[in-house]
Amino acid sequence: MDAFPPRRLAIAVLPWLGLVLGATGVGAIAFGIFVDHAEAIRFSTEAHPAIGRVQMSPTWQSNDGRRAFRNRSLVTVDDSEIGLQTVSIYGQLTLGTNVQLLCLTAAQRCVSADAIREHLAMWPVTPLMLAGAIQIALAAILTFAARRRR
Repeated sequence: MDAFPPRRLAIAVLPWLGLVLGATGVGAIAFGIFVDHAEAIRFSTEAHPAIGRVQMSPTWQSNDGRRAFRNRSLVTVDDSEIGLQTVSIYGQLTLGTNVQLLCLTAAQRCVSADAIREHLAMWPVTPLMLAGAIQIALAAILTFAARRRR
């Protein structure tokens, strides 16, 4: 004999699952607004340009007969203010290619200028904001479903 039948257990868990999804969705949106977007604006206004060189590009690697693809290129830059930096950039870039970077002395790091431009162009429909909105929508659906079942 089950202590909780599966249907009853699902009905008991739905509101809590909705609460967790809603909280993480709100957290993702808040992080996107107050941290991610604020940092992109800060890099676009305060950072100085630098030129980096691609040192490592993604390659197909064969491990035990399976193929795995690394999708990040490593770019190094020797910035006059913050020193040697290694930046990981999404995508396959040709070895030795020059890449535009933005270096922010206060943050002690550099980022791809293209990544900052792309983030600012997509705002407010960034992947993080979309994920947060989907989590909130799922939370609302689960909460509504839990209330209807009682």
